[in-house]
Amino acid sequence: MTEPKHNPAGGQQMASAPRWSIRWRITLGVVIFAAIGFGMLYSIGYPRVTGVLIDTRGREVQRQLEIVGNAVLPFILQSQLGATHETLDQVLSQNSDWKSIELKRPDGRRLYPITPPPVGFEGEIISAAHAISFEGETVAILTADIDLGETLATLRGQVNSILWTVIASVTIACGLLAYTLDVFVGRRLTKLSIASRRLANGDFDAELPKDLGDEIGALSSSFGYMRSVVRDKEVSLRRARNTAERAAQIKSQFLATMSHEIRTPINGIIPVADLLLEKEQLTAGQRQKLETIRSSGSALLAVIDDILDVSKLESGRLELRQEQFDLRALVDSVLDMLRVKANLGGIELRGRVSSNVPSALIGDENRIRQILINLVGNAIKFTSDGYVSVEIRVRPDVKRGLGIVPLSFKVTDTGVGIDKKHHAEVFERFSQVENSLSRRHSGTGLGLSITKALIDAMEGEIGIDSALGEGSTFWFNIDLPKAKVSNFPKLKIKTANEMRAQVTPLKILIAEDNHINQEVLRSMLENTPHSVSIVDDGKKAVEAVENNDFDILLADLQMPVMGGLEAARLVRELPEPKRNLRIVGVSASAFEQDRRDCFDAGMDDFLAKPISRKALFEMLERQSSQPRLSEGEEVR
Repeated sequence: MTEPKHNPAGGQQMASAPRWSIRWRITLGVVIFAAIGFGMLYSIGYPRVTGVLIDTRGREVQRQLEIVGNAVLPFILQSQLGATHETLDQVLSQNSDWKSIELKRPDGRRLYPITPPPVGFEGEIISAAHAISFEGETVAILTADIDLGETLATLRGQVNSILWTVIASVTIACGLLAYTLDVFVGRRLTKLSIASRRLANGDFDAELPKDLGDEIGALSSSFGYMRSVVRDKEVSLRRARNTAERAAQIKSQFLATMSHEIRTPINGIIPVADLLLEKEQLTAGQRQKLETIRSSGSALLAVIDDILDVSKLESGRLELRQEQFDLRALVDSVLDMLRVKANLGGIELRGRVSSNVPSALIGDENRIRQILINLVGNAIKFTSDGYVSVEIRVRPDVKRGLGIVPLSFKVTDTGVGIDKKHHAEVFERFSQVENSLSRRHSGTGLGLSITKALIDAMEGEIGIDSALGEGSTFWFNIDLPKAKVSNFPKLKIKTANEMRAQVTPLKILIAEDNHINQEVLRSMLENTPHSVSIVDDGKKAVEAVENNDFDILLADLQMPVMGGLEAARLVRELPEPKRNLRIVGVSASAFEQDRRDCFDAGMDDFLAKPISRKALFEMLERQSSQPRLSEGEEVR
């Protein structure tokens, strides 16, 4: 019969081959060996026994012929044929299995019987002959034909009786053996097998076979001990898992709260610094101090983003977005972003994208930008003289499926370099290669580890070629699908002032409980054609929408009384045209789930704090120039 085969996931699948119990295997083996023995006995033993019987009977007949020959010798010498005939007739009558006796002179003259005996007796006949001699001379030859059929039939009957007796005995023995094996081996092993499968499924109460003082009993006792240990370990692991899950939840909640609480005041630092830096009447010292404030705020924001990325990677919540993007434009934006930093350090920043690299690709543009920023920024940090270059090409030695582009990225610098023995360490978290570098160069030590994790998530590979004092080359390979649309619209990059001037005047309602953030948003929208109204919770925002006409609502997700998500849902339940109001979620939390929650609640767009003026005006331009997204769509 077949038995279900257990798989590690806890389910069962049918076994690919039948299973035979030990008792049936042993019984079958005994039967096979017994059958072979019986066959050998019947095919070899019986013919040998028959041969021995025939040989023995032949010797007996030979002795009898000698006795008969000695008895008839006087009669032959005296030519008394009557007495010879009488003696031989008596011998035939006394031996029922003797078919014939014949007595001849050496010259062939017949003495007995008078007429020739019949030829070709039926049955199993043996013939014997004896030369009768007198004083060394043969006087007659006595021959006899004996039928062994009855004797052999008796022998066969006895052999068959013995054979069937043995067969019956072996059958009974096999039955007893099978029953004994079933009781003392099979059933007990079956219990052990069932107990092991139930243990694998987390059931610790299956019955175990009794310990009868044999090997199976010892195995059962060992299994019971193992089961108790596994049960204790499973309880400990469950407690540890629950503790770890609670700790992970607490950590995630802490990180979300920390992100919100830190980003909220940063929203009052970076945007305000940007606004002040636009003023022309600043002195050089004031401008330098404001630049310091803005760069310090940005550095703090980068640290928070790194820690949040680590949390997402550890919890498996990092998701890659698949969208069309322009690779060349992405590279240009990264180089433009970091060129000021490179120029301040006297470093030349180079970039080259091979002509055979398609511009239109599909992938997570933001994550690829993050990878390049991490690698190029790291190269600039550890380079004091020379250059940093970015090179992107199609790997010529790799063939992929139709529409898949195998890309190779290289970031090369002429910096301090890294000793080969430290290459593996550069991708570890919270570490830089040397403590001296850690003191001379700021950073959390998370950038490269996050970069590696992102590339791993894209099913790519990353590595380093470097030697101490000879610069470094960080490279990574990823495969990206080629976009069907290869031509991107040539968009002119607008400044915040240009966008502010060109946006259609809007009536904007801001729902924000933090007074600093209220003033920041109000300041950003000063000197624009927009009119701004501000409330400090979601309930007031819904009431304001019911009683006034607004074009767009900026709602913070976390507010007292009512948050932005609930407010958005209530607005979408209002009658038209109120329900068609544009709603943009604003949050200091940087998790992707916050963005999803916004669109699930019916919002049209999302802004993460700290909000830059450029991002604000881009959103206003986007929302004023395109129709509302249908339910389930997300802004790209």
